[in-house]
Amino acid sequence: MLPAPEAARRDDLTAYADYLLTTAREQLLSPFVPVSLAELVGGTRDDDLRAGLLGLLDTVRGTLNSSDTLRTWGHYAMTRTSLADGRRDTGPLGGDDLRSLAAAVEHAATPARRRYGLTSPGTAYTAVGPRLRGFPGATELLKGVGYAAVVCRANVALADVVRRDSDQGLFENGSRITLDDAFEGGGVWRSHHPGNAETIGDPLAPSGCGWTSMICAPSDPGPEPESEVEPVDLPLADDAALGPSELLVTDANEIVWRARLRLGPYRTLPPRTTCP
Repeated sequence: MLPAPEAARRDDLTAYADYLLTTAREQLLSPFVPVSLAELVGGTRDDDLRAGLLGLLDTVRGTLNSSDTLRTWGHYAMTRTSLADGRRDTGPLGGDDLRSLAAAVEHAATPARRRYGLTSPGTAYTAVGPRLRGFPGATELLKGVGYAAVVCRANVALADVVRRDSDQGLFENGSRITLDDAFEGGGVWRSHHPGNAETIGDPLAPSGCGWTSMICAPSDPGPEPESEVEPVDLPLADDAALGPSELLVTDANEIVWRARLRLGPYRTLPPRTTCP
């Protein structure tokens, strides 16, 4: 069994080649085909078979990429006609749903509007497959090979939005959208805000930031040594006159309260004093 990191980095083509060389090896080497792979490479050594198989698959990929009637996503190909039909479709997982998906990815990391304080940087990852399953009426369309067809169509739609509406992945709302993983979860897209501070690269080249952040996370350093606790400030004589603070707003985005302030150790602000 492959170690987890190595297995996670395999793309579709490598995974398919591994399947043919192991589970489907008997079919791959069948003598009933016009020209067997073993005959092409001159033997049955695993390294030779793998090199020959990958060469054949690469030839197929080059042929697909050179066609004017096809669009490709990774190692999958779709006719341009089917993509156009999908964009015009008003049913489940049609053009409206794919536009909704693109908008959700574009705004996934955009911070909520706040009245107070600064917004901190945010990153969100959107897996296309699970997100498509959330659309009404999607269940039947995502069965069997239909899943691959819809996932590829969705990723092509997202890629077109990134190419058309952004500057190397940077959108007008300040978010940078990039492809993070072309394989897992039907494709994972990364949304980061603010995106103008990040290194510019090809937004459609899988960056693997999500995977890297998981395997490179710092190990638990253990509990920090206890430091000497500072003494708590003693109450002042005018604490009672100040009165308690008043909580105005508390929710998931902000906490706002009001409290009277001191001008010095022993003076309090008059009730109607306005601070600049």
